[in-house]
Amino acid sequence: MDMSNMKNEGGADFAISLMIGELKRQHGVENVKFDEELYKVDIKMTNKFYAILEPEIKTWKFLPKDEDSKSIIEQVVPEEIRKKI
Repeated sequence: MDMSNMKNEGGADFAISLMIGELKRQHGVENVKFDEELYKVDIKMTNKFYAILEPEIKTWKFLPKDEDSKSIIEQVVPEEIRKKI
């Protein structure tokens, strides 16, 4: 996450420190790094996705495998496939 446009702005350091603290709480201290010179945040995270090949157009679609996407997944991914994975 590039925040270089905030560098030297009034109050930016405080706002960024609050945001980084929250990111560390959510993703773990070891997964969030802030480069003070570049004003850039790197976050390591792992999510599960369904990868669906659209054979007619030879492209892949990716849907997150989470509660927020459950209703969409139920419409797009057949139940027999969902049970297997």
